[in-house]
Amino acid sequence: METGTSLQDTSIEETETEHDLKENFKQIFEAYNRVKPKFSSSWIVLEPPPGAEKVRQYTVEESKVTLYRLPGETETLYHVTPFEYTLPPEQKKIITLARDEILDHYPGKEESHRPAFVREYARKQGSRLIYKYANIEGVNLGNTRTEQFARVRMLSNILSRYTVGLGIVETLLRDPMITDVYIDAPVEESRVYSIISSTDLEDSIPSKCVTNIGLTKESADSIISRLQYESGRAFSEARPVLECSLEEHKTRATVIGRPLSPEGVSITFRRHSPKPWTLLRLIYQRSLSSLSAGLLSFLVDGNATMMVAGPRSAGKTSLIGALMFEFPPSQRIVTIEDTLELPCSALKEEGYKAQSMHIRSSGVGGLGEMGAEESLRVSLRLGESAIVMGEVRGKEAQTLYEAMRAGTAGSAVMGTIHADSPKAVYERVVFDLDIPPKSFAATDGVVMMNYRRPKGLHRLVRKTTKISEVNKDAIPSSTDVQLGLEDETEELFHDLMSYSSEEDTLKRTDVFGANSELISDIADDWDMSIEEAEENIMARAKIKSTVVERAKRDGRLELLEADHVPEYNNRFWHLLERQTEEHNEVDYQELVKDWKEWFRESF
Repeated sequence: METGTSLQDTSIEETETEHDLKENFKQIFEAYNRVKPKFSSSWIVLEPPPGAEKVRQYTVEESKVTLYRLPGETETLYHVTPFEYTLPPEQKKIITLARDEILDHYPGKEESHRPAFVREYARKQGSRLIYKYANIEGVNLGNTRTEQFARVRMLSNILSRYTVGLGIVETLLRDPMITDVYIDAPVEESRVYSIISSTDLEDSIPSKCVTNIGLTKESADSIISRLQYESGRAFSEARPVLECSLEEHKTRATVIGRPLSPEGVSITFRRHSPKPWTLLRLIYQRSLSSLSAGLLSFLVDGNATMMVAGPRSAGKTSLIGALMFEFPPSQRIVTIEDTLELPCSALKEEGYKAQSMHIRSSGVGGLGEMGAEESLRVSLRLGESAIVMGEVRGKEAQTLYEAMRAGTAGSAVMGTIHADSPKAVYERVVFDLDIPPKSFAATDGVVMMNYRRPKGLHRLVRKTTKISEVNKDAIPSSTDVQLGLEDETEELFHDLMSYSSEEDTLKRTDVFGANSELISDIADDWDMSIEEAEENIMARAKIKSTVVERAKRDGRLELLEADHVPEYNNRFWHLLERQTEEHNEVDYQELVKDWKEWFRESF
C-alpha cells in the first residue's frame, strides 16, 4: 500500500499512547494523593499506586511503614505515614503557629552554633508555645494533667524535629531496617530513596527502595543548615562538599552541590548499626561461617596485621568493629577515623581499654581537627597499643608502614581499604599510596568483603568472600617493580578460605593449616604445634557455632550481642590457661565440652 499505516505501525502507536496514558495517570494519581501539613516542607503520597502488593507492615515510633512489591519494577516501595501527618487539624495548626514564632525568635548567633543547645531550646520553647496556642485556639490537649503533659511533650518533639531537626527524614533514620537514605539532584524533583538491610527481607524483595516522600527546596535548605551547625563547616560553590556525623542518629551525612553537582544539591545519609557488630551476629546473618570466624578470632588474638578490603558499603567497618571484640580486654586499642563508626564506646562499657582519635575528613577541615598522618604519629607515642584505622587511603599509609616495619606500630594493626581483591590491595598500597613493595610485607593478611546477588535478584547480600595471607617470599623489590620484572608465576597471596557459591559459605583451602605461613608463625609465637593451632581455631569455631545455634533455637538473639562476647572469650582463655597449668597441654575437645557446660549453666 502506498498510503495508510501498517498493522505494525499502529501497534507501536497504541503502545506509545498506552505508555503516555500510564505515565499521565501516575502523575495525576500522585498529584491528587500528595499531602503536606503546613508545619512541614516535605510531602508524602498518601496511597500506594494501583497494583502494589503489600509484603510487610510495621511501626517506627508510631509512624506506620508498609513495604510494597511493585509489579514490573526492580525497587520496593517504602511507604511511610508519619504519625505527625495524621494528627487532628487543630493540633497541626498549633504546631504551625508555634513553628512560625520560634523561627522568628531564634537564639543568638553564638548559642546557635551549639547543636545540642539548639535542639533543647526548640523543645523548651516549643512546650511553652504549644500551651500558649492551645489556649488561644481552644484546643483540648487532654482531660488530666498527665495527659496534657504527655501531649505537649509529644507535640514539642515534633516541633523541634521540623524547626531545628531533619524533619520527615528523621523517621527514616529511626527505622532499624534502613541502612542508607539518599536524595538525588535536583531534590525538589526527586523522590527520597532508601536501602534496607537485605538480611531483614525475603529473598524476592529488592533491598533498594523508592519512598513515598518528596522534599522541597525549603526542606533541603533546612537539612543543610542543620548539617552546617553540626559540623561547623561552610557549604558553598567554593566548598561544594559538606560531610558530618550526626551522633543523635548514628549517621554520616554527605551533601554535594554546584559546581560539583551541576543540577543542584544532593544529600546522602549512611546509618551506622545501632548495635556493635560481633562475629556472632555476622555468623547469624550468614556473612561469615563459624570456621572463618574462628580463624579471624585466632588471627586477631595472634596480633596479625590485617587489611579488610572491599567496595563501598560492603561491610568493611562492620567486620573490623566485630574483630575488635576479639582482642583480650587487657589489650589497649587506639582507633583513628574521620567518621566515628568504630565501637569505642561499647568496648569501654565492656571493660576494654579503647582510645578514639577523631581526624578531619580528606579535603575538609575543622577547627582543632588533625589529619590522619599527624594523628597516627601521635598514636605511636601513646605506648603499646593495637592500632585500628577506619580507612587507609592517604599519606598516613607511609607513616603506618614505616612503623609496622620498624616494630613500633604496637601489638597489632588493622584497617580498611577500598579494593576489589587482595592483589588490588597490594597495588593500591604500592602504586597509589607509594609504599615500597618490601614494606607491604608488614601486612599479614587480607580479608575481602563484597556483595552477592542471590540468583541474580535485585537484593544485595554482604558476604566475606576471601581470607588470604600474604606470601612474603613473592613480594618483589622496588627495583624489580620499577623495571617491570615482578615474577607473575608466584602468587602474592595464598587463600586460606574462599567463598563457595554452591554452598553459600566460606570454605577452607589446602593452604589452611600446615601450609599456612601465617598460622605457623602464630603457632611458633605461642609455642604450639601447627596441629594444636588448628585445634585452637576449631575450638573457637565450635564455641561460636554453639552460641549462634542456641540463639536461633531459643529465639534469644541477645546472646549474639557485644555485651556477652567478653564473657565467652574470657571463659575460653580461662579454660585454656587452666588446662595448661594442670596438664602442661590442652585437650581442646575437653575444653569445648567444659565451655559448653558453663554456657548452658550461665545462659
